[in-house]
Amino acid sequence: MPLSLSIKKGLQNKGFSFIEVISQCPTYFGRKNRMRTPLEMMDFMKKNSILKEKTVNMSEEELEGKIIVGEFVDKSLPEYSERLCELVNEKCENGTPSESIKAAYKS
Repeated sequence: MPLSLSIKKGLQNKGFSFIEVISQCPTYFGRKNRMRTPLEMMDFMKKNSILKEKTVNMSEEELEGKIIVGEFVDKSLPEYSERLCELVNEKCENGTPSESIKAAYKS
């Protein structure tokens, strides 16, 4: 999935989204790995990146040195504020906060 679509999907997700982006770094990675140009590094990344879906039937030896990319987790959970409202409603008796909720705000 292209990065732009991953970001769009993350922004449309209710709750928390984490998107990790891997990019070449000519000033450090390139020097340490004797790659002279950004083009060499991009070629390296392209050759050594593999989609998560394709790794299912691969052995550890085949995956050695590969960069696994793709979507690792996709969970739709309620946002924090929604869950907080649910918890307050569960703990309220007849529409009024219970003593345990009131005690939490007294400090």
